[in-house]
Amino acid sequence: MQTDLRAALDEITARGHKSRVLVGGVYDPFDDVDATVLQAVYASYGANLTVGEITWLRGLRADLNTAMQQVATEYAKKNVSFVPIDLSAGQIQTLADFAPFHPNDLGQPAIADAFNAAL
Repeated sequence: MQTDLRAALDEITARGHKSRVLVGGVYDPFDDVDATVLQAVYASYGANLTVGEITWLRGLRADLNTAMQQVATEYAKKNVSFVPIDLSAGQIQTLADFAPFHPNDLGQPAIADAFNAAL
């Protein structure tokens, strides 16, 4: 992942652009709710997401954010910044919604606000 991100940033900066480049982080779709509680909630909707899978997904998210932040830091002199995205439960669609785990009408502006704050 870091190799691909570096290649993309190299291509952008090689074009001579002086624009600011923002690398957006990955939000936690589980909102720090205990994995055992989440498993029970998901089971009530017929979703078979185990505690182990929830833990693995959270670790993957953390690893992705760390990797992207490290690369953004390497490119800081080329006007690249990492933007962490933190959404709360009220900003993420629930399992009953059309697109579970995606930002809702409150989450989308929160993401935009995070990017605007970084500019």
